[in-house]
Amino acid sequence: MKRIPFIYFVLGILSPLPLIIMALFILFYPASIPLPKLMVLFVSYAAVILSFMGGIHWMLAIQKPIVYLQEDDGETSIKRLLLSVVPCIIGEITILAILYNYILTSLIILMLSYYFLLFYEKNSYLPTELPNGYFSVRWIITCLMETCFIGVFIARLI
Repeated sequence: MKRIPFIYFVLGILSPLPLIIMALFILFYPASIPLPKLMVLFVSYAAVILSFMGGIHWMLAIQKPIVYLQEDDGETSIKRLLLSVVPCIIGEITILAILYNYILTSLIILMLSYYFLLFYEKNSYLPTELPNGYFSVRWIITCLMETCFIGVFIARLI
């Protein structure tokens, strides 16, 4: 496939920036001070990014179904379409969890979701199916997001 256009690369790298800023604000407040609105914004933004990543898989499933660890292309396309909706549903669950004040639960769900989505991408797509440079952007975004989640998780525990 073609290489990722530079603007997509830059926008992809900058997408976690609001989350990083919110995480820094959260880190400067002790856990004894509740930050309900900021935590809702933090989790909601992370859920939106997760949903966009699922949207990438939806687009790939519609665009060209290739091999998904088996030979049947029709079944492969349906599996990919179904799996592409899962990040959106998980994002909604995390937003509901944070609204009911399950802060640590929502952070754990997000941490695991980003990790498993990356694992799914690495193991489900052939290198020729994704644009060159996609995994570089994906690794950077995942590392930044996971760092924010872990930092906020620890800050809310202490």
